[in-house]
Amino acid sequence: MFIEVYDDDVPAVVWLFCGRSNTDEDHRRWLSSMQRLDPVMAARPLRAVALLILDADNPPPPKEQRESITTVARAIVGHTPLAVVTSSALARTIIAGLHLTRVVRFPLKGFADVDSAVRWLGTHSGLPEEEAAPALLPLVAEARAKEGRQRASPQPFRPRR
Repeated sequence: MFIEVYDDDVPAVVWLFCGRSNTDEDHRRWLSSMQRLDPVMAARPLRAVALLILDADNPPPPKEQRESITTVARAIVGHTPLAVVTSSALARTIIAGLHLTRVVRFPLKGFADVDSAVRWLGTHSGLPEEEAAPALLPLVAEARAKEGRQRASPQPFRPRR
């Protein structure tokens, strides 16, 4: 399941992949959001922040989706830092490699927890460090609230074939 929460005033975005499955549409929406936000973020690069949270039970994307993620990330021209929160040490290592080898042009770093990611975004975004948490933590809470509502909503009936 993919959830996006955006704050126009900062600008700041929180992307959350949660639940035990993702659809191709979830990944398309995320990539579309990255592409849509790039010109906005590029116009105000010193105050923009992006946070991607990958929950532990959320599966990694299949090969085709990983390739499209790399393609979109390479095309981003803005310099908005992206912090990725994941419990996977392997994913954090891959993220570090993408940044160190300059596969992407924007600051990118993986973290094991949201608080560390928010602190890093505060020091790498041009936002004063004391403004990063007030800007991002309410967005994280809103994303989690949306997750709870989506999990609680009844799924449409689909007859078995």
